[in-house]
Amino acid sequence: MFVNTLGIRNYPEGEKTLSEFLQEVKKRTLEAFENQDYPFEELVEKMAVTRDAGRNPLFDTMFVLQNVDRSEIKIPGLKLLPYNYESRISKFDLTLIAVEAGNGLRFIFEYCTRLFKVETIERFIGYFRKIVTSGLENVGQKMCEIEIVPESEKRLLLEEYNDTAAEYPRDKTIHELFEEQAERSPEGTALVGNWQRMASPADKGAVVKMEKMHITYGVLNEKANRLAHSLREKGVLADSIVGIMVERSLEM
Repeated sequence: MFVNTLGIRNYPEGEKTLSEFLQEVKKRTLEAFENQDYPFEELVEKMAVTRDAGRNPLFDTMFVLQNVDRSEIKIPGLKLLPYNYESRISKFDLTLIAVEAGNGLRFIFEYCTRLFKVETIERFIGYFRKIVTSGLENVGQKMCEIEIVPESEKRLLLEEYNDTAAEYPRDKTIHELFEEQAERSPEGTALVGNWQRMASPADKGAVVKMEKMHITYGVLNEKANRLAHSLREKGVLADSIVGIMVERSLEM
C-alpha cells in the first residue's frame, strides 16, 4: 500500500491559543486531503524551488499516523503474530510516527544520525511530553505560555551552567583588572569570533569570506592603550564622553 505525502504549512504563532492552532491545523489538513491527488512533481515545478538530489524540496520533517485497521489473518495450523519492523534508514531529517495501539498511541522518532545525537532526540521526547501534557491540562492557553523545558533541565541551564560567579578585588576598576590579566598571561586568548574579511583572488570569486579570528590579552591591551593615548593627544580628559566609530570587527 502506498500513501501520498502531503506538504502542509502551519503557523504556530505565540499569541494563538493551542485550541486555535489545532483548529487551523485541522482545517489545512482537510484542505490538503481534498487536493491529495495533485501530482507532487508538478507542485514542486510550480513553486520553482531549488532541487537537491539529497533532500526533499519542500520539507525536512514529517508526521505519520498509522491508523490502518489490522484484521486478524487466520490460517489453519498456523499461529500468526505481528512483527514490529524497525527501519534503520531515516527518509527525512526528523519523522514522528504515531501508531494506534489499543486505546492509546505509540510514538516513534525516526531521525538522521548525522544531524542529531540520541541525547538530543531524548530531550525532544521530553519536550513533546511536556507540550502534550500541558495541552491536555489547558487547551485554551497561549502557545507562548506552554512550558516545554522540564524543571530539571531549567535548573541545569539557569543555575548550574550559569553558576559562573567568581571573587575579584572590589577596590579595583575593570580596566585595572584587565591590565593585570594581560600582564599575567599576555599570550592567553582574550577574544574569539567569526568575522568577514575581503576575499582574495584565491577565494575563487567570493566577495567576502568568514574567518575565525582571535586576539590575545597582550595585543588587546596594546590596542586599547594606543587608542587611549590617541584620545589623550586630542585633548580628551578623564570622565569625558567620547563617541568612537569603527568598522564592525573583532577589535570593536
